[in-house]
Formats: sequence, structure tokens, C-alpha cells
Amino acid sequence: MVDYAKNQLKLNVIHGDFLETKFHYPFDCVVSWATIEHLPNPLKVFEKISSILKENGIFIMSTCRWGLLSKLQKESWRFMNVPEHLFFFNEIQLDRILHSYGFRRVSMITYGSGLTAKKNMSFFYKISKILLDRLVKILNMGDMMALMYIKQ
Repeated sequence: MVDYAKNQLKLNVIHGDFLETKFHYPFDCVVSWATIEHLPNPLKVFEKISSILKENGIFIMSTCRWGLLSKLQKESWRFMNVPEHLFFFNEIQLDRILHSYGFRRVSMITYGSGLTAKKNMSFFYKISKILLDRLVKILNMGDMMALMYIKQ
């Protein structure tokens, strides 16, 4: 993907260990999509993100959400796949952690009912997935969340 971004799209792409990379300019926005739960030291990552963002810079992230669905499903929860997922968060925890690094949440959505797309899904399963995915989004109870923070 790095080669494609550099050679085909002509983008300035940095490939390396995020925590070890020296950045020479502040960023307007950092995006971390379905990543933080996989990293061995999320606090160091949040600290680094804070250090490379401009004042009023935006940090957007998604991660699986430790909430009602995960608590009900326990070991059978679709994201309970340790050691691939090392950490689980809810929005209150993330708000507290990121506030300590100078961030304020400006928006959040949740999504995902826990029903995953499968080959050869039955008609009933497809309808259930569609309805439940919409319901958890409306009720803000999804087992995934996307959050946007601003650096103050």
C-alpha cells in the first residue's frame, strides 16, 4: 500500500514505527481506524498524536466498543479475539484518557449489532442484521464506535 500511495498516487507517505518516527511539522488531522485496540501501548500512541497535532487539530478514531453488547455476549463477542485485540475501551474511558492529553470530544457514533456478514446468509439473518444494525445506531448501542476529538 505504501508503494501504491507513493508511486501511483504521488502522496508523501511515511512508513515506519509511529512512535519512533520524527515528524518535522504539525498535522491538521490524525486518523486511527480500528487500530488502537491492537497496539501494546495505547497511552504512548495518544501522547504522540497529541504532540504532532496542531492546536485545534482533529483526531478521529474508531475502535470496538466495550458496552452492553460485549457485556451480554462475553466470550462469544465478535471482538473478543485476544491476543489480536489487546485493549477494549468505552467512550467514557477514552474521553478521560484523551482529556489528559489535551483533547475534547466533539462527536461520536456507534454502529454494529454484533451480527457479522457471512457467506450464504439466510434471508432471516440478513433482515435481522439490517434491522439490528440500524437499531443499535439509533440507540447509540453499537459494538463499534467512531469518535472525533479536537486538541485544545
